[in-house]
Amino acid sequence: MIGHGASASGGDRDEVLLLRNTGEAQGNEVDYVSPPVTEPGLLESFAADLDAEDGEIDGQWRGRPLDEPGVRGDSPAFTRYQGVMLRRVIDQMGFGSDEVPDLLYVNMKETDLSYHAWGMDSPEVGDAMEAQDEELRKLVAHLDEEVGAGRWVVMVTADHGLVPDPERSGGFAIKGQEVLTDINAEFDQVDNDVDLAYHLTAYGAYIDEAELARNDVSLEEMGRWLAGYTLGENVTDEQELADWEGRESGRLFSAVLSGTERVDPCRSEE
Repeated sequence: MIGHGASASGGDRDEVLLLRNTGEAQGNEVDYVSPPVTEPGLLESFAADLDAEDGEIDGQWRGRPLDEPGVRGDSPAFTRYQGVMLRRVIDQMGFGSDEVPDLLYVNMKETDLSYHAWGMDSPEVGDAMEAQDEELRKLVAHLDEEVGAGRWVVMVTADHGLVPDPERSGGFAIKGQEVLTDINAEFDQVDNDVDLAYHLTAYGAYIDEAELARNDVSLEEMGRWLAGYTLGENVTDEQELADWEGRESGRLFSAVLSGTERVDPCRSEE
């Protein structure tokens, strides 16, 4: 989102504030300018306030130690700190101070971080969402006061969706490496040490097009096969499979779509 800064020909040092979970700034000062707004002690103060919100000062938030940077950085204390830093950047950098429109990107990360740490339906995620809603309200009020009502636009976008943790939902966590292994076992019949399916992410499998041609197989054929791929095929351990007795024949994918990705993030252009 922030481009290449001064590293690009003719570029200048844009203002970029990347915050560590300790409250300090990080980044490349050669290519970007880090606004001098950080105050790690303020994050400590917000953590102390969060600690006291349950009526007991014990250094914890929902039973998690706030002196651990990873916990503090995923908590509402960091969201509140980020909100203050955002408002300081707006003021000190002069956003909205003239008739030339300014563009400011903000990534409020704690909902995502707390989800990955503790699960979608955890109370921690609820706390993170409430804190972010409150910071959005504060931002709107600040823009009205400092920039002027009717002179700004805020656009809110979202990241990926969430699913409940398998431990709580009873869902089956698909084993990605086994999916790759099974695709290659089914379709890659050319013995040349090149995998037909070589990478898998939450949004799909990457297929080597040259290897696809060598094996005389189409993406549609692979898609039809994957559409029938079952839980039983994805579990290789008999003891684990016993935990899913009665669900072995259940299909793992509701739909399988095929397409071409022109930019391959997993392999070099060579």
